[in-house]
Amino acid sequence: MRFHEGPYYFSGDLERQAEFDAALRNLIEETPFLVFGVGVRKNGFESDFVGTGIDPYLPTDAYALAITMLMERYLDYLSTSRVKRIGQITFESQGPLEDATHQLEFARLFLEGSQWVPDAAFRAWLETGCRFTPKQGSDPMELADIVSREIYE
Repeated sequence: MRFHEGPYYFSGDLERQAEFDAALRNLIEETPFLVFGVGVRKNGFESDFVGTGIDPYLPTDAYALAITMLMERYLDYLSTSRVKRIGQITFESQGPLEDATHQLEFARLFLEGSQWVPDAAFRAWLETGCRFTPKQGSDPMELADIVSREIYE
C-alpha cells in the first residue's frame, strides 16, 4: 500500500514535519498488520440503492452498510485464518448518539445476520459488544484515520 505523502498530525516547521512524516511512513511500512476497509459513496448509495429500493436486504444508512460490509470481511478472515481467535471490535467514538447507533448496527448483526452471513456466524467469531475509543493524540486508532484517508483518496 502506498501511503499519502502529505503532512499527518504534526504542526511545526517544515523540516521537523518532513522528519515526522518519514518516521511515521517507516513505522507503517515496517509494522506487520492487516487492514480491512470499506468506502461507501453516501450520495450514490442513497440515490442508487436506498431511493430505488433495489436491494431490500441492504441497510438504508451508509454507516450501517459500512459496518455490515466490514464485519462480513473481518468474519471471513477470522473464520479462514490458521490461528483461531475471537475478534474484538473498537470503533472511534463520534458522540453518544452516533456511538449508540453504531452499537445498535453491530448488535443487529448478532441478532439478524446479514444478507450473506448468518447471525450465528457473527456470534461464533466476534466478541459480543463493541468498544468505543475517543479521538486522542498518540493512540493506535489514529492509524485508522490514516488508512481511511488512503481508501478515500
